[in-house]
Order: sequence, then structure tokens, then C-alpha cells
Amino acid sequence: MEGKEYIVQDGDCIIFKFNV
Repeated sequence: MEGKEYIVQDGDCIIFKFNV
């Protein structure tokens, strides 16, 4: 499986998640 990089916008906060 390859690493996944996605941005989740939660209200006024931006969450950067990195799944390897």
C-alpha cells in the first residue's frame, strides 16, 4: 500500500493527515 496524503477541512481548522 502506498502512503496517502489528504487534507481535511474541519470548520476553521485544517487537518493534515499522512497515512503510510
